[in-house]
Amino acid sequence: QEIHPNSTNHLLLTWYNSLLSRLQKWLADRENIDIHHFQLVAISTIFKTLFSEFSTQGLTGEQLRNATYRMIHDRIEYEETMNTLNIDTSRSNAYESDSSSAD
Repeated sequence: QEIHPNSTNHLLLTWYNSLLSRLQKWLADRENIDIHHFQLVAISTIFKTLFSEFSTQGLTGEQLRNATYRMIHDRIEYEETMNTLNIDTSRSNAYESDSSSAD
């Protein structure tokens, strides 16, 4: 669907894309750095809220789920998976050290 350059939707889509670009840049700057759990929660919340808020303003899912959106979505899913694995690993390591000190 074509958006007229002088329309409100064009302004909203430009703004949305600008915000996504900033999120993507922030994530790219931390490509080789572990993202802390609290950073991940914040970024994930911001990302989901952006989509939700802009979709309520009349932008379609097709307009919102662009390549940058998919890249951020995939990175957040990856980081959430890694974060869960790291939490599970540290819990099991703590359990093992507690068990060995009890012996």
